[in-house]
Amino acid sequence: MDDYIMGYANLMNLSYSALAGLSIILIMFVIFMGLCTIIAFCGYILKCISLYKISNEKFKWLCWVPVFNNIILTKIAFSNYILGVIMSFCLLCVIFIPNNFSSILLFTYFIIYIISSYKVYKIYSKNYILLTIVSVLTLTLAIPFILFSIRNKKERVDISNS
Repeated sequence: MDDYIMGYANLMNLSYSALAGLSIILIMFVIFMGLCTIIAFCGYILKCISLYKISNEKFKWLCWVPVFNNIILTKIAFSNYILGVIMSFCLLCVIFIPNNFSSILLFTYFIIYIISSYKVYKIYSKNYILLTIVSVLTLTLAIPFILFSIRNKKERVDISNS
């Protein structure tokens, strides 16, 4: 009988330590998600400020609307709204209508986002290839920070001579 009670006590100690380990993992996950949320919010604010400064649009305030800031980015890069509308459509379909094609639509969104950023980098920076490589390697997380760093450049790089 004493062996049974001792075995039961050891089993309870094990389960408490397992629960303690799980709670530590849960706390670390919550902290990580909080940091990711803060970084994403800061990136969004920096992207909006950057597009507002770079844009010559009549409706500059649209940079602060989540879907329309993609349209403004492609307008700066390509001088038309078509790719921005496609990009925003892909993003809205992934968010509101998840289906089997969501990964294809998300991939299309990221490709257009990277190409648009490349075109903006090419207009405003001489190191546009390096900036594009950094954007791709960080899975587009660096794009708002890069746009913020080039937002005040008044002179455009002459790309006809290169």
